[in-house]
Amino acid sequence: MVTRKERSRSQRSDVIRTRKAIEDAYHSLLFSKPFNKITVTDVINEANISRGTFYAYFSDIKDLGDCVEEQIINRLKTLVEGAADSNLMENLRPMVKVIASDMEMYRDRLRILFEKNDGARLHEKLKSRLKECLTEEFTNIRQPERKILVSCILASVLDTCVDWVINEDSCDIEILVDSITGFMSEGVEYFNKG
Repeated sequence: MVTRKERSRSQRSDVIRTRKAIEDAYHSLLFSKPFNKITVTDVINEANISRGTFYAYFSDIKDLGDCVEEQIINRLKTLVEGAADSNLMENLRPMVKVIASDMEMYRDRLRILFEKNDGARLHEKLKSRLKECLTEEFTNIRQPERKILVSCILASVLDTCVDWVINEDSCDIEILVDSITGFMSEGVEYFNKG
């Protein structure tokens, strides 16, 4: 006999699996169509689900796209917060490494989102969320220097990593991380002296 707890756990895994199938279908469609041409019908056909199932998870196609972007942003924000525990003022490398590694892991999906979706909007959302995170990390630096430092770090890390993801002829991840970290370390030293 199946217990209520086991049934509930099984239902939750079905929900997770169905949601992932919808998101994967959306990603798959991005490879063949511009994001503004993807319809709910396209997604339900690709995911092999009913229209009602789609609407049980998302209100419309824009909601699905926003959800996919939010997952990327939240994942990176969580990784940066974890790296911030290692004292960014002393060593920026852990933060650079987690951002670059995550972007490398999801390179194909990110490339499509940046190229075919509204990449500038996604980029600004990423910057905004990571800015909040980093601003909290550097509370020992007074304004306006803190704002400048955070902007410099974001420009160095995020802009370079996004460019690295989009370009086919990118360098090795270790070269990327070492280059960004070396460049930024000099800047952080400047702010530490002030």
